[in-house]
Formats: sequence, C-alpha cells, structure tokens
Amino acid sequence: SADGSRRFISASCAPVFDAGNKSCGAALVFRDISKIRMVEDSVIESEKKYRTIIENSQDLVYEVDSTGKALYVNTACRKILGFKQSELIGKSVFDLIHPEDLPHVLTVFGRAVMNLSAEKATYRARNKDGRYLWFEGAGTAFLTKEGEKLGVIITRDVTDQKEAELAVARSEARFRAIFEGAGIGIALIDMEGRPISINPALQKMLGYSEAESKSMVFTEFTHPDDAAQDWALFRDLLEGNIDHYHMEKKYIDKNGQIVHGLLNVSLI
Repeated sequence: SADGSRRFISASCAPVFDAGNKSCGAALVFRDISKIRMVEDSVIESEKKYRTIIENSQDLVYEVDSTGKALYVNTACRKILGFKQSELIGKSVFDLIHPEDLPHVLTVFGRAVMNLSAEKATYRARNKDGRYLWFEGAGTAFLTKEGEKLGVIITRDVTDQKEAELAVARSEARFRAIFEGAGIGIALIDMEGRPISINPALQKMLGYSEAESKSMVFTEFTHPDDAAQDWALFRDLLEGNIDHYHMEKKYIDKNGQIVHGLLNVSLI
C-alpha cells in the first residue's frame, strides 16, 4: 500500500465480450481482505497456542460427540491411563467407567448434552492394567457451526486424595463402632472440659443422657475429693506438660451415688 504496509488482496477475473460475442478484454475485481486474513491468522495462532497448552496438560482432556465417542484425547492419556491416543480415539469414553459409577456419569453427560451446560462428576475409570482410578471430571457441551453437539471433558486423577478420604472414613467408622459398642465408658471432652460425646456404657454408668452431659463440665460428675486433682491433670495435658494421665477416681451419678472408676485420659 502507499504507506508501505503489507495487505492481502483477493482478485477475481471474468472475460468481457463485444457485441459479436468475441472476447475483447477482462474485468478484474480486487478486494482488500487484510482484516479477514488477520482474523484468520489470529484464530490459527490461538488454536496452536491452546493445542500446545492441552497437549502439555497434566490432566486428561477429551473431545467427544453427543454419544460419548472420543474424537480427540491429549497425550496425558498415556501417563494417566496407560493407553495410546490411537487406542482411545473412536471408542466410547463410557467403556472405561466403573459399572457402579456409570449410571451417574451417563445422567450427568445426558444433562450436559441436552442443556449445552457445564457439568461435573466424580467417578472411577479403568486404566490399561485393569486398575480403577478415581477422577474428577468437568465437561462443557457446545454446538458447532454445523449444528453438531460436541463436548470437551477435562478429568483430573484424584485417586490419592479419594483413597485418603476413604481411609479416614473407614477409620472413623471403626472408631465409632468401638466407641458405641465398648463395655467401658468412653467420653470425648472439649478443651473446656465439657463432653462432646459419651458412649452408651458411660451413659449407663452415670445415668446421664448424652444431651444432659453436654451441658456439664466433667468435674460436675466427679466426687469433690478427686475433682481438683483431675482438673489439674487435665490442664497439664492441654498445656503439653504431660501426654496422658490415669487415676482412680470417684464419680457421682445422676442419683447422687458414688461410682468408683479407673480413668485414663489422652489427647486426640
């Protein structure tokens, strides 16, 4: 152009005929398509950039059709699942889902396709070795310019986190079973000395319900002869001077009767 900048021009040519239908020249039409070309180049550059990001992502990224068939999967599939890209493309992503999780995943996927919405799900999927891993998946459905419904699904391996959560849940279940079924009295006490929970054996021993005990400090059902010592040891425990203590003590039950017991206390 006159200012020295580079421009893209679209040219079209058509023959021109005279009255005798003989070719006598040509008509040339030029159109400046610089802006269109800039937009196209920008789109190509953007696609390259995001493709690079996706290919180097540590998460598993799928593009699927409305039936769940994989149209694209990034290279993370090899590291996470053990499959080559070619082993997954063209296959249904649902083939790898754990049978117990499949109904939920299908429901979430169907909702995304129907509403063109973003959805999330947590589920197990099988790797090439046959082991099921835990994943958190987030997907978005969209319409192409041809009107086809497609979806992008980003999944993250959360196996370590999920197994840790399950281990904690199992530990809590075991503790609850021991706590509820023990033949000896057990109580969980807060830092102020108030029961958070007392098991059935201790409720029977003292005559107080769990709800009643929560409004009390443990010294209230401790015999006056032992209350000061028990409280002093409890404070030493909280302040880190000792890591546990035990003592023989007398309790006062709900009816005012003395109950003898052996107390063991430690922090949790």
